[in-house]
Amino acid sequence: WLELQSRLTLPPGRYEVRLAAEASERAGGVITQVDIPDFSRPRLSISGLVLGRPRDGTSDVLADLIPVRPTAARLLPPAIPVTAFLRVYQGGKGTFRSIQVHARIADAAGRLVFGETSELGTALFGSARAADYRLELPLARLNNGEHLLTIEATDGKATVQRDVRFTVG
Repeated sequence: WLELQSRLTLPPGRYEVRLAAEASERAGGVITQVDIPDFSRPRLSISGLVLGRPRDGTSDVLADLIPVRPTAARLLPPAIPVTAFLRVYQGGKGTFRSIQVHARIADAAGRLVFGETSELGTALFGSARAADYRLELPLARLNNGEHLLTIEATDGKATVQRDVRFTVG
């Protein structure tokens, strides 16, 4: 298993990203569309949802951007800590509002197996009009199998949500 990190610094817009790799006479590639939103405009918006592990001192090109070492792994052993991370933005120039963040995990049958509500107070939003949200996934308390993590942020008028599937095992 090998995870590589790379960083592209681009203005808001829609892009096509192509990646190719070759090793031991085998080659492959992937092409994907990426939308980089303009977080400064909408009343409420959130970044993508990242699953990450604690930093281990190895080289990490994203260390100054996010507080976890991102992982593409979605098969998560219960004994290794994993954090869900996203950034909440309040666009415009108005005063900050407190943001309610609801996190829930459902199992493969759709049953709620975890739920938590947090508040991001106005003091957490700085000059970038952003505040970080982190959730330590309760992997040791979850049964083996597929799960869906949903994180929803709301200010009472606007609501935004991100989801990520993962498997405990």
